[in-house]
Amino acid sequence: MSVWAQDPELELPTDDAVVLNERGTWGGIGLPYASANSTDGLGLGLGGELFHRPEGEEDGYDFKLTLSTYFAVNGRYQNHFVQVERFGERNNIFFQAGYSRWSSMLYAGAGGADVLVLRPQQAESGNRQSAPFAMASVSFPVDEFDLYIQGFTRFAAVTPNPGGVLDVDRPYGAEGGGYGQVAIGVTKTTWDRFPLPRDGAYLEMAVLGNIAGDRDGQIEPSGGIFVEAIRWKSFGRHLTIGARGNLTNMVGTQPFFIQDLLPGRLKDEFGFEQPLTGYGRTRTRGDGLWAAAVEVRPYVGRIQKGFFDMALYGSVYAEEAFLFSGTDPGPHMPTVGVGFDLVWQGATVLRPFAAWGWRAEPGQKRRGVPQFGLALKSPL
Repeated sequence: MSVWAQDPELELPTDDAVVLNERGTWGGIGLPYASANSTDGLGLGLGGELFHRPEGEEDGYDFKLTLSTYFAVNGRYQNHFVQVERFGERNNIFFQAGYSRWSSMLYAGAGGADVLVLRPQQAESGNRQSAPFAMASVSFPVDEFDLYIQGFTRFAAVTPNPGGVLDVDRPYGAEGGGYGQVAIGVTKTTWDRFPLPRDGAYLEMAVLGNIAGDRDGQIEPSGGIFVEAIRWKSFGRHLTIGARGNLTNMVGTQPFFIQDLLPGRLKDEFGFEQPLTGYGRTRTRGDGLWAAAVEVRPYVGRIQKGFFDMALYGSVYAEEAFLFSGTDPGPHMPTVGVGFDLVWQGATVLRPFAAWGWRAEPGQKRRGVPQFGLALKSPL
């Protein structure tokens, strides 16, 4: 019988649900999606995931393959990537490769006081950039922690808009170049389930070493740190409250063509749209980030009927963030948002959301900036 499950704890499948066998089960999903924001306008995409769940488990996965392709309707932006995750007894492996292209990328400086500056759209936009990227990491259990090493690289070909802000400012890497990063870090996980925990915590600390080169042959080494802590707490059967804090900061010169990425271990497209809504989705973000967020997530229920297995959660979240240019944090940048977390077969999170952020303007009141879209992870 198909029902909304009233207890969000893990449950054994009903007689007509998917039966887990000795070798585990395979599942997946593919669907079109849409997204919109003040920077790139309306975009359309197609994505899919194939995953394997271990024997006896009803949530989570030990292998996942993700594919995504996305185009802004106005042609300003596109992103395509493939991602593989594998969790084993001795090690965990993560790999991602893709390609991003802007025909009209916004450049308004890089964090700090640049956040305050409002220039005409034609001065910030019109920059062209093509950037293939790849990332791989492997982690090993060490006592109660996981030790990981990760490599990331990106190459960019850039054509600044003549007379625009990028052309006039000429930051390091204004015409493109290459960038590599090695991260060595530790993580500790105590959550009760994955990918959408109800109780527990996640802690990550890493040291980052970077090397960059521009088209003129100028080499710039740099380094930094990354710290992130997340805590989830359930209140009864139908409510979870979570909080996140993170800090990233760099020492040394970062090329402009790497500064559109969110800092941290996973510089991925999945969560790109939700944080820093008030700043614009693909604007350059600076040398570092201080951020704190909180989410309230009520549980609605779960339907299990043969192949169909969907859990539904609501979500309300808020974030406060600062973007750094060197040691200058600039003004605070709050974001609020609402959404739904749809967990397909206990492994894939589909999150339609709407968010609203504010950006400071010189001598003006804060201006609201809306976004909506589909993400594949929670805002924490």
